[in-house]
Amino acid sequence: DGCITRDTSETLFITLCKKELQLAEDCNEYLMSYKQNFSSDGRSARDTSVVNTPTTVRVGTASQTVIEKMKKYSVLNEGSEGKRFTDDIFELDEISVAAILRGLFTADGTVANYGEKSQYVSLDSCSKTLLQQVQLLLLNFGIKSKLYENRRNGKLTAVLPDGKGGSKQYNVKEM
Repeated sequence: DGCITRDTSETLFITLCKKELQLAEDCNEYLMSYKQNFSSDGRSARDTSVVNTPTTVRVGTASQTVIEKMKKYSVLNEGSEGKRFTDDIFELDEISVAAILRGLFTADGTVANYGEKSQYVSLDSCSKTLLQQVQLLLLNFGIKSKLYENRRNGKLTAVLPDGKGGSKQYNVKEM
């Protein structure tokens, strides 16, 4: 998952599960390369590293070069429900859009194969706007998709990671 903190000094974070350490290292390598190529000063180009937390691996940067580029194409500082693309995303070329979709599905996607009649790829988000935008982007590649809402069958709680290495029951909202 990715976000931009809402502090006075913005920081972009990419957080992955511990099993995705290699992906976090790849993200960090790309991030450092981007900063070296596009930063206007040494401070913005400072090296970053993958940080291990008790339950995740994380890459972060306060480089305005990176944050401004992310903000050009996405809104990541309004909480999970507020995540969405800006209109500029729809002006990108196919290669760039495909890369963005790969990133989204790598972070929050699932591939399921339950036999001959049930195979699918899904993307999970609590931002309905983001999911609708992804549908439009997929249509540009000729890929039809369906948005499922209220799939919890009335369940208003879920057991999720507690951020401390364990699990905890949380209240959830229907979309």
